[in-house]
Amino acid sequence: MVIRIQGKTSQERHGLASAASDAVGEAGGHVIDFKQFSNLAVVFTIELPPAGFEQLRKTLDGLGVCLEPPSSEERALAGVVVPREIAGSLRLDFQHQEPDLRIPIPAVPG
Repeated sequence: MVIRIQGKTSQERHGLASAASDAVGEAGGHVIDFKQFSNLAVVFTIELPPAGFEQLRKTLDGLGVCLEPPSSEERALAGVVVPREIAGSLRLDFQHQEPDLRIPIPAVPG
């Protein structure tokens, strides 16, 4: 089972991405990986204990992220005691008027 959390925000992306990463740790979990999609979105691959998903949602809401409603899989975790962490993803879409971020790809010698 993989739990997916998605949200949108108009908050500054650098600060919010860092705060979201910290929120995962505060909820008892770990950020395994992340992918940045220009300056439009960031997706974290996370692991959280079952109770951590609700705490993560509350923290993100307090940071100004408008979250989609929990999936049926996520709602089923309420009150469940599982001795292991649950895999998940956290996608944050950034709403702004900035042009696309251009990241130059370095030339590979060879």
